[in-house]
Amino acid sequence: MNISNVNATNTSGSVSYAMPAGFSATSASCFQAIVAQGPVAADYNGPLPVPAIQPITGVTISNCNLGTPICTGPATTTTPGPVFVNNVKAITLSNVVIGGVTYNSSLIG
Repeated sequence: MNISNVNATNTSGSVSYAMPAGFSATSASCFQAIVAQGPVAADYNGPLPVPAIQPITGVTISNCNLGTPICTGPATTTTPGPVFVNNVKAITLSNVVIGGVTYNSSLIG
């Protein structure tokens, strides 16, 4: 599977959802503002040889206010942060607001 050339533009609003264990309901827009996980080689269970595992590419998010997520501050091994990326090759953020901070950068991970 190849995920590429995706554009999300001019979004805002609020959502309602159930809280995971260990977290309290607050006035927030989401649990995490951005979660992007490309395919993971360790999860491949098809025939050998294992094909090349391509990252998520060509994604642009622009002119969006994603609100204030419940997860704020830097992510650690035990605490999620506002953004999670894995096997991602440059998700471009252009005028994206998360928790009152405007981002014009690329996410790689």
